[in-house]
Amino acid sequence: MPKRRSTWDYWSVDAQLEIIGREMEMAREPEKAFNAPPGTRVIQRAEFDPTFGYPRKYQRIVLGTNQEITGK
Repeated sequence: MPKRRSTWDYWSVDAQLEIIGREMEMAREPEKAFNAPPGTRVIQRAEFDPTFGYPRKYQRIVLGTNQEITGK
């Protein structure tokens, strides 16, 4: 858990699932969402806890750009 209490909501399971959901929507139109060149593909990888289902890792790569995020 982050030390700054003001960031706790952002790191909640609900917030993280919402962010991943938005990322999935954005990946449908990478030219618009990421200002990427036409025909750009987005790779998304996630690992979820097998017992509780919360996101353990998430990665998004917009091919052909330097737009990559990785969270653990």
